[in-house]
Amino acid sequence: MRDTLKGEQRTVVTLVNGEVHHETQISFSSV
Repeated sequence: MRDTLKGEQRTVVTLVNGEVHHETQISFSSV
C-alpha cells in the first residue's frame, strides 16, 4: 500500500551527548 501524499516522512534518530533524540522530518515537494 502506498501513500498518495506528495512528500516523504522519515524518522531520524540522532545521538547527542549520550542522549537519543527522535526527530520526525516531513518534507513536501510541490510540482
